[in-house]
Amino acid sequence: MFNPNLIFNPFLGNQAIIQNGIRYTYAELLDVVNDKRRVLNEHFNEPSLLLLRGDFTLHGIAWLLALLAENHVVYLLASSKIVDITLWQHLGIQAQINSEANHIDQFEVSSKSDAIYNLLQNKQGGLLFLSSGTSGEAKLILHSSSRLLGKYNQSKKAFTTLGFLLFDHIAGFDTLMYTLHAGGTLVTLPNRQTNTVIQHLVDYKVEVLPTTPSFISLLLFEDKFTPAFLPNLKIITFGSERMNSFTLERLLERFAHAVRCEQKYGLTELGSLVLKSKPGDPSWIKLDDRFAAWKVIDNELYIKTSSSLIAYIYPDSEKICDEWFNTNDQVVVDGEWIKILGRNSDIINVGGQKVYPAEVEAVIQSMPNVLQVVVSAESHPLMGQVVKATIQLDQMENEKTFKSSLRQYCKDKLASYKVPVIVNLSSSSLMTERFKAQR
Repeated sequence: MFNPNLIFNPFLGNQAIIQNGIRYTYAELLDVVNDKRRVLNEHFNEPSLLLLRGDFTLHGIAWLLALLAENHVVYLLASSKIVDITLWQHLGIQAQINSEANHIDQFEVSSKSDAIYNLLQNKQGGLLFLSSGTSGEAKLILHSSSRLLGKYNQSKKAFTTLGFLLFDHIAGFDTLMYTLHAGGTLVTLPNRQTNTVIQHLVDYKVEVLPTTPSFISLLLFEDKFTPAFLPNLKIITFGSERMNSFTLERLLERFAHAVRCEQKYGLTELGSLVLKSKPGDPSWIKLDDRFAAWKVIDNELYIKTSSSLIAYIYPDSEKICDEWFNTNDQVVVDGEWIKILGRNSDIINVGGQKVYPAEVEAVIQSMPNVLQVVVSAESHPLMGQVVKATIQLDQMENEKTFKSSLRQYCKDKLASYKVPVIVNLSSSSLMTERFKAQR
């Protein structure tokens, strides 16, 4: 059973959360959590399936911890998201909690999934996450709370960490739990603009920045994103998508030995895995064999871990996960080290030749004035697929001239079948709401 009173007891005087400049200790956080637990017990006689709408705020975090402590099954949803009524009805959600309004709306329901019902009957508790859907249809994934939370007991180092990744994202949940289990401090954000992020790193002496490769590419355009301006920053972690080699090289070059750069790896189905990045080249990772086993079949990575999902709930309708989970990631292996090349669904097949988007993105990203680039497949009647590049420029250029320059630039650095046939310029961000490339 998850017991925040026991876990946080050694850290009662430590700062737990910094929100809008206000600092809350673990003792203060626990008081709020215990108040929420009392409210839950007034409304529910037994563990229930509940929707929690919130963000990384004192009350959002406290509601989440209280729900886990009382063994409810929690569907996390960021407050900015729109509720899918069809999904709501399919699940049989019994109540919605608005974390900031401190309000519970209860509903009459007649059914819920067998997998969720079994967790509730056994008083195990659970968490529901909706996958990002960037490389296919989004899926609702059910985890057992006890299985997912087990690894955080290994969290020993207390850092001041920025709560960049989202409240309803498995990687954001991971950031929160690692921070709190170690007695660290989570710094929350009012928004995720690059200038806001950098200012919070400075103002609150943040030591750990967990983010995505796409957002790092934007930060690298900021003059203040440097060790000199961020003297307290110790670790930058990146995950959720493949980091292209050019962005990684720029990051390592800029921060040199001042900051440790680490790749994270995980999926909504597996949680964030415990691993190490290779010193000097964090594109290689080594999984901690205490928490996960792995194998490679036909260059695809398979993982077995105790923190994996119980089942897909929607739209796969109770599809249970096999013991070995196929990540659908193409990899290369060097002894204990693994390098992720890309998701199978992202690979572009040009007349039978494979093109990994990250390779082409690295070349285009190295062009002057390219702020963001996303490479994807476009159907073609003769070749099957061709390469398409969608680009956001830092400063506007003549479109025709830029496209001509891009193709010539790529021809000097890529095989002909990898050169983009279609080039589109975009005036808006190419990232999803989870700060991943929108393919």
